[in-house]
Amino acid sequence: MRGTRLITREEAFRRAERIKEEYEVIYGIEFELEREFIPLEQVVSTQRELSGAKLLVILQEIKHATTRL
Repeated sequence: MRGTRLITREEAFRRAERIKEEYEVIYGIEFELEREFIPLEQVVSTQRELSGAKLLVILQEIKHATTRL
C-alpha cells in the first residue's frame, strides 16, 4: 500500500469536475455530475487489507463526513 494517499470528499469532487470539463472539451457535449451518498453497507473494498493507521484515517473521514450531514 505504499504510495496510497487518501483524499477528502472535496478533493474527489474537484477531481471529478476536472475530468468532466476535460470530457466536455474532448467530446463536445455537456456532462452532468451527480453527487449521491450511498449507505456504508454498499461500499465494496478495493483492497484486501488496510494497515491500522490507514483504517483509522478512513474511519475518522467517515465520522467527520456523517457529522456534517
